[in-house]
Formats: sequence, structure tokens, C-alpha cells
Amino acid sequence: MKNMKKKDRKNGKDFKQKSGKYISLFTKSVIAFLLIGILPLFAIGFAVNNVYANNIQNTLLNNLSQMTLYVGKNITNIFDEMDQDTKYIYNYQAATDYDYFYQMMLDDTVTETKRNSIVTDVLRNILYRNSYIDHVLFITKDGRSYTSMRPPESMLNANALAEWHQKNYQAGRKAAVLIPTHLATYYYYSKTFDFSFSRNIMNTESIQTADCDALGTIYIDINMKYLTDIIIVVQ
Repeated sequence: MKNMKKKDRKNGKDFKQKSGKYISLFTKSVIAFLLIGILPLFAIGFAVNNVYANNIQNTLLNNLSQMTLYVGKNITNIFDEMDQDTKYIYNYQAATDYDYFYQMMLDDTVTETKRNSIVTDVLRNILYRNSYIDHVLFITKDGRSYTSMRPPESMLNANALAEWHQKNYQAGRKAAVLIPTHLATYYYYSKTFDFSFSRNIMNTESIQTADCDALGTIYIDINMKYLTDIIIVVQ
């Protein structure tokens, strides 16, 4: 009986020793597999992923930069174009009795019908210089208004126009001014959103009057589609 117990203890001890050797060998094999196989693959994958992510980032930044330059250039072109269009009235010459715009505006003998015809003709020429221009308005310093717009034409709301003009008028400024996007409420039932450029048109009869005497203010309304179309092209 005692011999059997001793034998059992010995067998158990041998099993533990063999198990310990087996577990130790298995653990070493797993670690070796991870070091030789999985970890290098993981490192390569991580490196490839970083390179790919960096390439995507560089591509996105480059595209964003190109988009910004394109949009910025086109907006600058709009400013330059409208700066010239607001000055067009100074250089306009028509088959009339007047060499300069100020002469017609200051002539007390001209009928209002004739003056309206001449001014409207000037505004119409500005209107069709760019397909995105919705309306062109000229408001004199004594409150008379002249307009030209694309068809279908809407009826002018004189009170709303006078209020809008009073809000945006900048006395003494001779350079073009940008007016942020607004609903053209000075036309009845208008649903058009425009941004506008304005300029005080000076009396160029003399150097003195050209510096301080404004004949009136011109407004050019540009449809917001002008800007959205630029962004769409970029996309």
C-alpha cells in the first residue's frame, strides 16, 4: 500500500514536470510566432496606413488650397468687374445732345420723359454686361429713381427702395461699395436674393464738383447664383 502511494506521488511529480515543460514550450512558440509573424505584419500595416493617411491628408490640403485660390480669384474678378461697371456711367456716350452724363442730369430744360429714357438706356447697357446682373438702379440726390431689370419685370416699390437706399447710402464715398446679400424687397413680390455694388456718381463738371457734388447713386444687384455657380464648378 505504501509502495503504491509512493509510486502515485512519483507519477504525479513526473506529470507536473512534463506539463511544465509543455506549457513553457507552447508559450515560447506563441511568443515566437507573434514576434516573427504577427508583429512585423502589424508594423508594416501601421506604416502603410500612415503613408496612406498622409497621402490623403496632403491631397485634401492641396485640393483645398486649389479651391481657395480658384474661389478667391473669381471673387476678385467679380469685384474688379463691378468696379468698372459702376463707373460705366461716366464713360457712356449715346446719340444725344449731351457729351457727358452730368450735362443731361443738370439740364433743367430736358423733360423728365427724355431724361428717364436716357438714364434707363444707360442702366440697360450695364444690365446686359453680365448675365448674373438682376437689376440696375440709379437714385438721384433729390430722390428720383430710375431702374432697369431683366424680364419678367416687376413693379417697383418706391417706399421700400427709398428706405433701402437710405440704409445703404454712404455720403462722400466715391469708391465702389459691396452690399451683403439681401432680398430685393423694393420690387413687389420679389423672391430674388442679390448682393449689390453701389457707387456715388459725381458731378464731373469741374474738379471741385467732382470731389464733393454727387448726382446720385448707382446700384447693381447681382444674383447669388453667381457665387454658388463658382463653388459648384470647384466641386
